[in-house]
Amino acid sequence: IVIGVLTGLAIGIILVEDTNFIRYLLSAYYGLGAICLLGLLLGLNRWVKHLYFIHDLVCGHILLVVIFAFTAVQIISPIQTWLLYHNALSSDVVVSDILRHARRNQQSAGGEEDNEQIAELKKIIAKHEDALRQITSVGGNPVSTSLSR
Repeated sequence: IVIGVLTGLAIGIILVEDTNFIRYLLSAYYGLGAICLLGLLLGLNRWVKHLYFIHDLVCGHILLVVIFAFTAVQIISPIQTWLLYHNALSSDVVVSDILRHARRNQQSAGGEEDNEQIAELKKIIAKHEDALRQITSVGGNPVSTSLSR
């Protein structure tokens, strides 16, 4: 953590002191990407693998810092809720109709479908029991009676 904070502070200080540092960082990023691509083409996979690992670590930490900052500020949630609600209303979706339809589906789904599924499962279990009885019988006599109840 200390190394990460110190690195972040060093980059911040360098950005304040030298405004061209962002250009240098971007050019180094693309240059390193080109070197990695050449390394892959030349078969230097072991060497390139470490560079890609460092790239994934840096990008992952940058994304994590951004997500952590947005989570701490708690501004994104109301904006997202407002946008979703606004998009639903602008596309002529009536929320009450959706909720009413979902409630009807939830109430009607409990009865007949469950009974049909249970009956189908019982049929499958009966078929499997018959198949097991046929497999375990030798010369017409069952090998073991532990399967019967």
